[in-house]
Amino acid sequence: MTFDPSLYSLVVSIVSLAVGLVVFWAQPSRFTNQVFLLWALLTAAITGCLYGAEVANNARLLDGVGPKNWLRAMNALAVLSPWVLWLLKEAILTDDERIARIARPTLPILCLSLLFAGLCFTDWFYLPSEPFGEFKGGVAFAAVGLFFFAGHLSLVVRGAQQLRTVSGIRRVEIQFLVVSMGACLVLCGALALATNSSGITGFRRQIKFVVLAGFALTAWGVAVYRIFDVRQVLLSLGQRGAVTVGIGLVIVALRELFSGIVSEPIDLWLSVAVAVPLAPWLDRQSQAWLRLDGEKAMAEWRFAALTISRAETSPEKLAVAFETLLRERCHALSAALLFRRSDGHAGAAMIFPAVRPGHGELCRLGWATPESLKRRRGSEGRDDLAGFLGDHALGAVVAIPRGSPSPALLVAVGAKTNQWPYTYPEVQRLQEVGELMDNILTHARLTADAALQARTEHLAMMARGLAHDLKNLITPISSFIMHAEAKVTPASAEAEVHAAAKRSVRRMTDYVGESLFFASRLTPRLERAEIRPLLETVRELCGARAASRKIQLSLANDGPAALVADVVLLQRMLGNLVDNAVQASGPAQTVTLRCATAAPGRVRFEIADEGSGIAPENLAHIFEPYFTTKQYGDEARGFGLGLTICEKIARLHHGAIRVRSELGRGTVATVELPEVPPAPASGARGDAPA
Repeated sequence: MTFDPSLYSLVVSIVSLAVGLVVFWAQPSRFTNQVFLLWALLTAAITGCLYGAEVANNARLLDGVGPKNWLRAMNALAVLSPWVLWLLKEAILTDDERIARIARPTLPILCLSLLFAGLCFTDWFYLPSEPFGEFKGGVAFAAVGLFFFAGHLSLVVRGAQQLRTVSGIRRVEIQFLVVSMGACLVLCGALALATNSSGITGFRRQIKFVVLAGFALTAWGVAVYRIFDVRQVLLSLGQRGAVTVGIGLVIVALRELFSGIVSEPIDLWLSVAVAVPLAPWLDRQSQAWLRLDGEKAMAEWRFAALTISRAETSPEKLAVAFETLLRERCHALSAALLFRRSDGHAGAAMIFPAVRPGHGELCRLGWATPESLKRRRGSEGRDDLAGFLGDHALGAVVAIPRGSPSPALLVAVGAKTNQWPYTYPEVQRLQEVGELMDNILTHARLTADAALQARTEHLAMMARGLAHDLKNLITPISSFIMHAEAKVTPASAEAEVHAAAKRSVRRMTDYVGESLFFASRLTPRLERAEIRPLLETVRELCGARAASRKIQLSLANDGPAALVADVVLLQRMLGNLVDNAVQASGPAQTVTLRCATAAPGRVRFEIADEGSGIAPENLAHIFEPYFTTKQYGDEARGFGLGLTICEKIARLHHGAIRVRSELGRGTVATVELPEVPPAPASGARGDAPA
C-alpha cells in the first residue's frame, strides 16, 4: 500500500482550519482574532482546492470539476491573501474595534485582489494544454503571480517600517507577522527555484508546509496569551534545530565508525544509543551559550537580592529595597510588594481587596499582564483584573508562591519605560525572584518577631520589678499626702505644692498600672460580646475628654451583632485607640469608631481621626514599648505603652492591628479580629489589674 501525497494538502487544510478556530475561540470578541479566522478559512480553502486538483489529476476525472478548474479556484483564493494579511496588520495596529474603520485603508488592495482573482477564470490564465499533467500559465498567470508576490513583499516592507513607530504588544505582533511572512516568501521562492532547476517536484510539495509553519508562527505571535519575543522564538527554534542536526551528524559519523566493527543494523542501533544521551547535554550547553535558559539573568537577580538581605534586616526596609531592585531590573516605572491580609493584599501605596473579582482570578491564574488578559476569553474576573492593572499602570503582577490559592505575596511592576510588554520568560523570572524575596522577608519577619518578643519579655520583666518597687514607694507618699491635706491652707503656696504632689502621685500610679498590665501574662476570658453595647461603653469612657476638647465622637456598626472575645480587654484596647485619636484631634473635629465585616468570619474595628497625623519616620516604631512622641495629655509625656498594650490584646484574640497615617490629614487605626477565636488553655485573665 502506497501513501497518497495529495493527503498532505488535506492535512494542511484541516490543521489550518483547526488553528484558526482555536485562535478565534480564545477571544471571539477581538477583531484581530476574527481576521485571523478569516485567514485560516482562506488558507484551508486554498489547500483544499489544491487537494481537489491533486485528487482529480490522479483519478483522471474528465467529468465534473477537473484539476484545471480546481487550480483556477485555488489561485483566485490565494490572490486574496495579501488583502487578508493587510487587514490583519491594520487590526493589530489599532485598538479601534470598528470593522469599517480598520478595513477602510485596505480597500484598494481588496479591489486589486478581486480584479486579479477574476483573471484566474479567463482564457489568458492557462495556455491550451492536455487535460492532465503540467499546466502552462499564460499572461494572466504571470500577472497574478507577480501581484501575489508583490502584495506579500509590500506587506513585509511596510510592516518593517511601522516597527519603528509602534511599541508594546503591537510591535511584538507585527514582528511575528513580518518575520513569518518574510521567511515564507524567502523559503517558498527558494523551493520554487530548486524545483525549476532540478526538476524534482518534491521541493514544490514542501511549499504548503512552509506556509503552514508561517501561519502557525503568526498564530502564536498574535493569539497565545504567553507572550514571547520573536528573537527568543527564532533563536530557540534555531537552537533546537541545530541540536537535532548535530545529533544526526553524530549518529552518521558513529555509524561509519561502527560499520567496520559490527554488522547492520546493529551499527545503527549502537550509534543511536551512544549519540542520543548527548542530546540533553548539548541542548543545555547551547541554551546557556545563546542565553536562552535565562539562568545568568536569574543568577544576577539572586545575587542582588541576597546582597540586599545581608545589608538590611528590617522587613520594612527590605521591602522598600526589593521594590527598588524590581523597578531597576525591570526598567519599570514603579514596583510594589503587596502582602496578604485578611481582606486581600496591600502594600505601602496599593491595595487589592479580596472582594474584587479580579483578586480571585489572579490567585487562580498565578500571573497576569494587560496583554495576556486581552488575549484570553473575557470574564467578570479577568475584566476586573485588567481594570486593576490599568488603574495602577501595571505591566505585570504575579502571585507568590506559584500555584497557591491564597498567595502570601503579590509582586506588581509598572509598565516598562520602553513600553514593551513583559514576555513569559520575564514573568517566570519575576515569579522566581518573588519567591526568593518572600523567603527572605519571611525569615526577616520571624527574626524581627523573635527579637521583639525577647526584648518585650526583657522589658516586661524590668517593668514588673520596677512597678512593684514604685508601688511600695508610692504607698507611704500617698498616705502622707492624704494625711496632710486637712492641714493645708486653701489658696496658699502649700496648697499648690500639695495639688502638684497629688497629680504626680496619680501619674505614678497610672504608670504603675500600665506597666503591670504590660508585664502581665494575660489569658482572655472569651464570651459572647454584643458589639453595639461595647461601642457605647467605649464612647462613655472617652466622652468626657472628647467633650472637654470640643471633639465629636461618632459610632457606626455595619458588622455582625456580636463576637466572641474578652469584653474588658476589648474595651481597654478600643478605649486606648479612641483616646489617642481624641488627643491628636483639634476642636470641632470628629473621631469615628466603626465596626464592619472584614471578611467572612472576621470583624474590623476602625478608629479614624482628622488630627495631626504621625510622621513617617515614627510610624514604624509606634508599637514598640515605651516609644512615644506625645508631649501633651495632662500636660505630661505619654508612657509609650498604650499601643503596645493594644497590639498585645489584638494578638491575644488572634487578630492584628495596623495604623496608617498622613501628616496633617489624620490617622486610621484598624483592628481585625476573628468572630470566634480559638479557646485559650486556661480561664484566668491575668495577674495585674486592668
